[in-house]
Amino acid sequence: MTITTQKSSETRWDIFKTRASRFFAWLFTVRKVGAGLLILSFVVGIVGYGTINGEFRLYDFLRDYYTNISTELGSVAIAVLIIDSLNDRRQRESEKERLIRQMRSGENGIALQAVEELRAIGAVKDGSLRKQNLESANLENVRLGRADMREARMDFCNMSKGHFYFADLHGADMSGVNLQEAVMTGANLRNVDLVAAHLEGALMSEVDLTHAKLEKAKMDERTQLPDKTNWFPGADLARFTDPHHPNYWRSDMQESPAFKRR
Repeated sequence: MTITTQKSSETRWDIFKTRASRFFAWLFTVRKVGAGLLILSFVVGIVGYGTINGEFRLYDFLRDYYTNISTELGSVAIAVLIIDSLNDRRQRESEKERLIRQMRSGENGIALQAVEELRAIGAVKDGSLRKQNLESANLENVRLGRADMREARMDFCNMSKGHFYFADLHGADMSGVNLQEAVMTGANLRNVDLVAAHLEGALMSEVDLTHAKLEKAKMDERTQLPDKTNWFPGADLARFTDPHHPNYWRSDMQESPAFKRR
């Protein structure tokens, strides 16, 4: 009986602490504290004016103090807006970090949902994914068109059937990545490490492969090369990667990262 009573008492105390912490978290937000101080300043000013002058007349009060009041109100408003803006920014950054962590998940559904939420807040294209470590993430069927993922680490990721059209992957580590049947059209793969990558069935038309590492990369007859021809055994891939190759390939399409005038 004593043990049961003690446990019940501890449970009630834990519930009380949880509710109290939620109440104070709600009570002491920036907006509420700012509004409370503003109201308090009005009350103190009105009471003080009435005490000194014997009675309170709104017209006289505003006439005597409107300059100070407007200055103080402006200062308070600016301070609250700045603090609130900084808090919102911190919350957005925290949310992006959380979603990028989820993007690394080995669970395909969780990783894809994180990408869609990042896309909704503009984080796929704004550079938030640069230099991120996504090693071994399960991103099959991912949609990362026009993503900015320069120098990201994506080695051994499963990105099969993904969409990377016109994505900027410059300098990324994609060694051992699974890009089977992925759509890479117009992607920037300059200086990308694709050693031992699986590129069977990948569509790489208009891709810039300058200085890309393709040693031991696996391709088949379905793999479409940057010049829209299909890979075949013995295909000379150096003409896409080596600027000093006598037949170094450049694109005629202006939108391509491999456009010959770039």
